[in-house]
Amino acid sequence: MDFLQDLLEGMTLIYGPPGSGKTSLAVRVASRAKGKVLWISTSETEEYFSALLKRLNAPEKKFDFKHFPRTFRENIAKYALDHVGEYDMLVVDPVNSLVPPDSDSASFVHSTFYQVSRHMPVIVISEMRHKRLQYVADHVVKIWYRVNSIGHIIRYAQLVKSRKRPPSPRYIFDIVEGVGLPWVVPVEKPEKIYVNQLALEDKERVVAFKGAVIGIYSSSESALAQRVQQFLDHENSYLIVISPFNIAKRLNVSPERMVSASTFTT
Repeated sequence: MDFLQDLLEGMTLIYGPPGSGKTSLAVRVASRAKGKVLWISTSETEEYFSALLKRLNAPEKKFDFKHFPRTFRENIAKYALDHVGEYDMLVVDPVNSLVPPDSDSASFVHSTFYQVSRHMPVIVISEMRHKRLQYVADHVVKIWYRVNSIGHIIRYAQLVKSRKRPPSPRYIFDIVEGVGLPWVVPVEKPEKIYVNQLALEDKERVVAFKGAVIGIYSSSESALAQRVQQFLDHENSYLIVISPFNIAKRLNVSPERMVSASTFTT
């Protein structure tokens, strides 16, 4: 997603429903930060977070993970403010659990973390859409998903607000074991595929024509594999396997040009 680098400046709000990939996206952004990241969590254990970092191929030494029970919300904010100077980035997941019952989330975040964001990037994660909190944040990213007819989870991300650029298009992304977050870039002009150097530098980036889908059907698995192989023989082609019912075993493609989605449900 082309806007990820912008999220390393100021305060970012990432919001979306449970299980949509908010934490994974925040890890992806924080992995690009310079220096150490303080990660404050009230929802995940250290064991879960460590497993997530391995799944996303993120550097574990970069993160200092702190888990707090929600009952200590006042101590959480104090701890973060007392120790944030020892780090280069702050992530709060989720921010809702830190807000006192009688306080407004936007006012709390602004008074507690906004000044911190003037000196280092801050990401706050929420399961709810807060209009006033969106106004406070420098960048706002919406994450959501849907389950298609074959049971595969399709994840979406969109930059809906930024002080640095206009809203982004909707990106499709996935969480791939040991790889990270491959994402599809919608483009409208063929030349963009060749001139955009980021496509060559970011292995998670997959370029596709906006609104374009190529479908191939055959009752013969061998004939289908032969036709698909013609596409894979091109050095710039990649194979993304999203279903266990596939012809991948018949195809000749190098491991670095093939990824298997891990969100398929049986």
